[in-house]
Amino acid sequence: MAARSLIFKKSYGPIRNSLPLYEKISPKNISFLFSETGLMNTEISPLLEVQKFQRNRHSFSRRIFENNSIFLISGQKN
Repeated sequence: MAARSLIFKKSYGPIRNSLPLYEKISPKNISFLFSETGLMNTEISPLLEVQKFQRNRHSFSRRIFENNSIFLISGQKN
């Protein structure tokens, strides 16, 4: 488990702040945004391991009050 966390930090850490809408938009809204750009058959996959990792890093109050909905969304181009 510790090896996974290290890989995640090393791979994701440098690009985290460059990703658009990080933890600021719901899966439903981003799915709509994807469909508006012409993608179809969008699929939302919650990233449960990433969510667990985030929860373990944050303080109790932050876990309660912040959205921890981290997901991967994919779609097919028309």
